[in-house]
Amino acid sequence: MRERDVAVLHHGRKVVGRAFLPEAGKFPLVIFSHGFNGSGDDFLVPARLLAGRGIGAVIYDFCGGSLCSKSDLRSEEMTIFSEKEDLLAVLDEVRSWKTVDGKNVFLFGASMGGLVTALAAEERPKQVRAMVLLYPALCVADDWNRRFPNTDDIPDREELWDMTLGRAFFETLRGFSVFERIGVYPGPVLILHGDADEVVPLAYSETAQRLYHNAQMEVFPDEGHGFSPEGEEMVWQMLLGYVLEQMNEEKELSDETVEADVDRMKDSDAYSDFRCTFIPHNCPNCYFNSRIALNPDCYYNDSFDRAYRELKGDRNAKCPYFKSKTIEI
Repeated sequence: MRERDVAVLHHGRKVVGRAFLPEAGKFPLVIFSHGFNGSGDDFLVPARLLAGRGIGAVIYDFCGGSLCSKSDLRSEEMTIFSEKEDLLAVLDEVRSWKTVDGKNVFLFGASMGGLVTALAAEERPKQVRAMVLLYPALCVADDWNRRFPNTDDIPDREELWDMTLGRAFFETLRGFSVFERIGVYPGPVLILHGDADEVVPLAYSETAQRLYHNAQMEVFPDEGHGFSPEGEEMVWQMLLGYVLEQMNEEKELSDETVEADVDRMKDSDAYSDFRCTFIPHNCPNCYFNSRIALNPDCYYNDSFDRAYRELKGDRNAKCPYFKSKTIEI
């Protein structure tokens, strides 16, 4: 494993972080985004864990995101949208590295970093393989807009957990509805939340899970906002397992394999009467070329040859998510 400092310049400011990289080969990578008044160093343990298993990791400090931030800006200048810019700049940076598999960049965000991660994924859905949200602070806008219901109520400075926020933080949340801004991202999402969280109600994560097309949620009994050491260890192991699982699925169904199988099938005598069900939809089990879904009852995430055999065995097989017509390919 190699470790090296990272500095990313964007919008006239500098984001400082650290990369943890496997020794050789082209590898997937996870970007970690910390919570309010946190630090990239909060993720040293999982970053090294992942790198030891062949998965790169980048940790960084949001600009103005904490009292101990190594990045630019004062905390009074930070907003959730400036933090989103920071994350997108880091995403652009790591995708430019030749050793990083650009098709397999994952995002991990905790608390307010989870909110920022969710917003960033909506803007770059094709660049984010999957994301993991740890007790994401999806309540931020609702909480502060209740606290300051009118623009005139917003102070120039406000202290929270020993950190000073500026007027811009609150003004940029006016009219912001989180569930109108997230949920379109089509990739896999894993949400982790404790049922004893008194800062971010579990209901926010439950609503998010319903909005996303391909999300699962794990609820941790008796864990609050900030897990116990035992809970954290479980999170890091689940993160590792989740990334490996997504990588395995990617290996089973790569764009190159699908294209080769399509070409081979078109050259076969059976092609003339082969019919199958194609339609853009939200079935979690049957993505084709990322957005066009193929009936899983005749595809099975395998090859078109097998698809043909299965389809011939049951012409009436239909995906339960299927809502449109059958077309000839």
